[in-house]
Amino acid sequence: MCATVLIVGACSDPEYGADDARADLVAAGFDSGEADCVIGGLEEFFVDEFIALQEAEGLGDVSQAQIDNYVRNRFADEGAVTLAASAETEWLVAECRR
Repeated sequence: MCATVLIVGACSDPEYGADDARADLVAAGFDSGEADCVIGGLEEFFVDEFIALQEAEGLGDVSQAQIDNYVRNRFADEGAVTLAASAETEWLVAECRR
């Protein structure tokens, strides 16, 4: 399923990466340093989220490839601007915009 997001236009595209996320955030009004900070923070957030999900399911150790895939898919599914605008990550945006 693909959510309609007019600002970003991202929809589960495996090619959506850090450069795309940075460009989307800059287009939405972040400067490049803020955009890099948000991207880095989101990546850390997603890694922690994935590991917690795996532990909750009792699935044990995960590979770096699994983590990378999860992070890439989270960005591709929602887009950086949508993720940065979520209540879940508003603390990160505030920290990056100081």
